[in-house]
Amino acid sequence: MCNWQYDFPQLLEEMDTFANTLNDIAFTQTWIYTQKMIAAHAEAIRPKEMSLTEALSLAWSQFESTFDENDDDAILALAGIVIHLVNTVPLGQTRAFHDAIEIGFARARGFSKEDAQQERLAASQASYHQGHEFELPTFHPSNPVLTVIDGGKS
Repeated sequence: MCNWQYDFPQLLEEMDTFANTLNDIAFTQTWIYTQKMIAAHAEAIRPKEMSLTEALSLAWSQFESTFDENDDDAILALAGIVIHLVNTVPLGQTRAFHDAIEIGFARARGFSKEDAQQERLAASQASYHQGHEFELPTFHPSNPVLTVIDGGKS
């Protein structure tokens, strides 16, 4: 049906590796659930003349579009799946998750693993240099300060 397909097995490989590295039961279960839901979505959108592989390719590319909140091609039916997956990422693993999924997306679009990693590194550095850094206020336990505020019930 189409000459070029989204190479979704590359995405799955990248995310399977990430899930195995985490060794977090809740995330792994959600990742398996995500795969099953995207497969169900592929079946739902699949015309008779389209192969299952083509339908899966389309469904996973729609998943990527939905993952990118600024993409006009986002599919509302997939938004809950994306949110569920993102919300299951263990504390402290958000950046590693985003690195893994963005590398997986790039690989599915045809980048080599090395090029996908370089692309992600460049994007991370650009984001950091665009002012996304912040400084936490310093807390000095030897000099605590308590402030009383007016308010509450009248």
